[in-house]
Amino acid sequence: MDYKVFVEYAFQKLHERGWLTELIPSSITETDIAEFEQEYLIELPVILKLYLMSYKPSATDLVGVVYDDENKEIKIDTMDFYDLTDDISDWSESLECFREEFEDCETPLREEIYKNLFPIGYMDGWYCLDLSQSDGKDCPVVFLEYGGFWDCYRDSDGILHGKCIASSFRTFLEWYFCGSLEHYAACMAEGFVIEYEKWYYDFGWKSVFGEEDIMEFNEDLEQFIFEFNGLIFAWDEEPGENYLEQVKTLSEKYNAHLNFIVEFMMPYITKVFGTFSFDEIKEKLGKPVIDYENGRVNYFEQSFDDTHIFTFEFLDDEFEDLQYFSIDG
Repeated sequence: MDYKVFVEYAFQKLHERGWLTELIPSSITETDIAEFEQEYLIELPVILKLYLMSYKPSATDLVGVVYDDENKEIKIDTMDFYDLTDDISDWSESLECFREEFEDCETPLREEIYKNLFPIGYMDGWYCLDLSQSDGKDCPVVFLEYGGFWDCYRDSDGILHGKCIASSFRTFLEWYFCGSLEHYAACMAEGFVIEYEKWYYDFGWKSVFGEEDIMEFNEDLEQFIFEFNGLIFAWDEEPGENYLEQVKTLSEKYNAHLNFIVEFMMPYITKVFGTFSFDEIKEKLGKPVIDYENGRVNYFEQSFDDTHIFTFEFLDDEFEDLQYFSIDG
């Protein structure tokens, strides 16, 4: 899954779940990040850069259902994500305050021991990205409790890593922003016993778009389908790895032009089924199935009757050039 699509979705999901009252764009630019990296001689992973350039995080502490790998259990945890989206100076202040903890120790630590840690939040200690384990795209999230009892987190070379909280920042955002483990926790609360590792690794990455939104082959349509944002997308052949970008773009364009689409279909619908208001027609259409490869939108779930399928063709990705509306039974 593309990191840019994932970060966008994570913030949208956080907003939908009520933890973010509004999506306020970040003020951080690629130039800001490059200057910061040059000043501190560090390289931030791609996913963190996209995260910092997207939206302001929640102003309140976030409660997440997370997996404690050390104790092999699901638990509920709380974290205050730092807001680093106003000005690059906030990054310097946050990093300097964090590093002062090591300088104020009874035995101060040398900078090379902890310079790999980039703080992203706090709750009884610091949540950091361990840049020494970055592959350029992502890296683990680690935790250093307040109080300086960190010797057990140093490797054979003396480098400080912290307690590993999540194998990647992406996983961390899945837990806190997307709520990917809430379904599992709910099952546990109901008394169901599920083997976590199998559940997570078999379904966890797919379920980031919601349990109902997994790519599947539909026997009735004889197509691969994927549901996103209340729309169903269909392909004759299983799409390549970049299909999520296409889905997101088409979803935005369809919803932005929905009134135009309804106006296009309205004369044909009222001629066959009688008078309906604009809003009634919009409601009775049901979920559209967007067949991008064939340039068609089908309404199999329309509720004007039980027998017909509504279809129109679109000749551009903007849903502005519409043709050939039909009512087939």
